[in-house]
Amino acid sequence: CQVKGFYPPRISMKWKKNNEDLTDGVNITEYCTKLDYSYQRFTYLKFTP
Repeated sequence: CQVKGFYPPRISMKWKKNNEDLTDGVNITEYCTKLDYSYQRFTYLKFTP
């Protein structure tokens, strides 16, 4: 999942399953500065289909 174009660099990103927060297999990147001085952030969820 990617979120981009926000400022200031404070945003919460969560993965949910059946309305419950998931924590296992979740990775969230640091904030990345874009050329327009806004920010972006990525989060990844490892899963087996």
